[in-house]
Parts: sequence; structure tokens; C-alpha cells
Amino acid sequence: MGWMGHKDESTTWKYLRFLKRKEAFKVKFGILDSIMHDVLGGDDD
Repeated sequence: MGWMGHKDESTTWKYLRFLKRKEAFKVKFGILDSIMHDVLGGDDD
């Protein structure tokens, strides 16, 4: 798996898990942001 710049396969898998977790946080915070926006009465649609 040297194509991702890592010598060990385990390092590559750790990096891929990091990217997946990072994307999940974006989705979760987007949902939280929209809920908070609705709760606070945001009407800028």
C-alpha cells in the first residue's frame, strides 16, 4: 500500500479510518447546526 505514502498497511488503514471519522463529524455537526438554527428561530431561507 505504498501508493498512499505509507510503508505499513496498518498506517494506511488508520488514515482511512481517520478520513471516514472526519466525514462523519462533518455530517453530525451539520445536523446539529441545522437543529440549533431552527431552535433559535433562523428564518433566512
